[in-house]
Amino acid sequence: MNFAIVENGKVTDVIVADSEDVAKALFPKADVIAVTEQTKGAFIGGSWLAGSKKFAAPQPFVSWTLDEATGEWEAPVAYPSDGKGYTWDEDSKSWKELPAPPAE
Repeated sequence: MNFAIVENGKVTDVIVADSEDVAKALFPKADVIAVTEQTKGAFIGGSWLAGSKKFAAPQPFVSWTLDEATGEWEAPVAYPSDGKGYTWDEDSKSWKELPAPPAE
């Protein structure tokens, strides 16, 4: 079974162990959280949200904020809904349209 090793709310390691007892013996000073179908998404550098019992991926950009209820990072500006592709530009704190693919 997979276990996330959590220190001060941050995932420092993800291991495979036979049981939670084995994982706790290996990391006695850390919180050991079983990675299950309900708590999937444990990434080294991510966070454990104890209140909502979810893992959050590492913060993608400094300006993004974490919705602790969903475990999802949110940009300060909503993603455009016009069907085009965009990438986040941290310098301008805005979405930049991706170039259209070349015509065949």
